[in-house]
Amino acid sequence: MSVFPKDILVHIAKFIPDDELQNMLQVSSLFLDLALNVRYHEADFNRYRDYSKLLRKMEYPDLARRVRRVVVNPCNWAPLTIAEIRAAEYHKASQVIIDIVCKLTHVVEFYIDWRTSPSPQELEPFLKAAWATFGANLQVMSIIAPPDHIKGLQLAGCATSSLREVYLSIGDAEGEDADKGTLETVLPFVSASSSTMRLLSISSRRRTLDLSDFFHSLPLFPELENIAIRIHLDKKSLSDISSLSRLLQIHSSSLREVELFPPYWRQSFLDDDMNGVINFLEVNLAKKAILTNLHSLRLMVPAVPDHDEQGIELVIPYVLRSATTLENLTLEGRFLKYVDFEKLVGASPYPALRHLFVKVDILTPKLMDLLAKRLLNLQRLHLDIFGSGGDANAGADSQHEGRCVENDNFEADMKKYDLRSWQLREIIVHYHAFIRMKQREEARIKDLLIAAVPSLIGSP
Repeated sequence: MSVFPKDILVHIAKFIPDDELQNMLQVSSLFLDLALNVRYHEADFNRYRDYSKLLRKMEYPDLARRVRRVVVNPCNWAPLTIAEIRAAEYHKASQVIIDIVCKLTHVVEFYIDWRTSPSPQELEPFLKAAWATFGANLQVMSIIAPPDHIKGLQLAGCATSSLREVYLSIGDAEGEDADKGTLETVLPFVSASSSTMRLLSISSRRRTLDLSDFFHSLPLFPELENIAIRIHLDKKSLSDISSLSRLLQIHSSSLREVELFPPYWRQSFLDDDMNGVINFLEVNLAKKAILTNLHSLRLMVPAVPDHDEQGIELVIPYVLRSATTLENLTLEGRFLKYVDFEKLVGASPYPALRHLFVKVDILTPKLMDLLAKRLLNLQRLHLDIFGSGGDANAGADSQHEGRCVENDNFEADMKKYDLRSWQLREIIVHYHAFIRMKQREEARIKDLLIAAVPSLIGSP
């Protein structure tokens, strides 16, 4: 075991169940060290109702130095008691948490979910303590908060030039003040780490928060490899499409992973979301430098009214720009038909593709044969199947009572195709049906596919 790097051993140990991890403590000093690293890698304050217990553990420097990640949700600090004592309980809890974070000197990841109370002024003592203790070493930071709360981070001195990954959800505010706050507070916070940033994730669920000026004002990130934009692409959320196009274009030489997708998809937002995606894809078709030579791509396939086939036709040119380098492809939105797959996989063999996530209208042996012949190196296939008996355009959460295969002869028809040479290692089947038949049908179809593709034997 000593020949393996310690980081690899710790990663392996993370998959060991808690009861087995307890046994590791007693094997040797090496296993004791590994088990403690796994057990105390993360300090998630949301899991504790008695913070004093965690504080007692962190009194031991050997345990405190093992904490690499801190997860906090200040909204949950105060126990859910009657209103008269809630404020007092909150301040008591926050002081204990401050005492804890002052001992966590080796933290490199900080996740804070701060959507509502407490106010930035109330949280300032905690933020100052956290930043003074581990702010200079931070590499990853995730913030879910409205702009005025992010401003509170800055007032507390929370700014660093060493962040490699930043995840920002900034949409829980509305109106002109929110737009102004995004530029005045969020932009400086992100820009401070422009020289080291490798991953940038921007999410907004509010349609009234126009991010055009924000995207236009972002600086160049020389090391940026991964960008995830989860916003509504309609006129209210992105009045100037060129702002996002510019961001993608100036980083085209360094980007390797791109996710461009609305933050959620519900029936009430379907039309606006679809029109926004269609507009963005159409406007940028001529800009050949956008989304090129990627390793990972996640896009939404829009449902074009009265012209379903045009949805996949808008997406395919972007996929082809990375045809020789693409390793992971996720296509969400519309449920695809066999003719859509013919266009998608018929356009290129995608020699590097290892993982494919797609939404399928209905599963057929002919479709599986097409994927096996065209995607020879595919290792992991995730099928989100709508099936028969419902409306595939009813939205992402719709369910129905039907079947996810073409007909009752699916098993017999599968035997007509020889898929034995396909080296697929894992398949995941998700079926949009009523819960009473969902799991049974998913298991049945997966068993049939495993029987047809020998390399799937042992697939989780």
